[in-house]
Amino acid sequence: MIAVGVPQGKGIGKLLNDLLEKVLEQSELNNREHLLSLMAEAVQEGTRNE
Repeated sequence: MIAVGVPQGKGIGKLLNDLLEKVLEQSELNNREHLLSLMAEAVQEGTRNE
């Protein structure tokens, strides 16, 4: 998670919950490549919203 720029703190828990929801909805997302991509997108969105 650190490799894609996820900041330490409560945001990690929220991100993990969001990823879990996505994987439960679409099980094909449950692999390293997709999860890293989704994390990177979330970090980018977070930096745009700050």
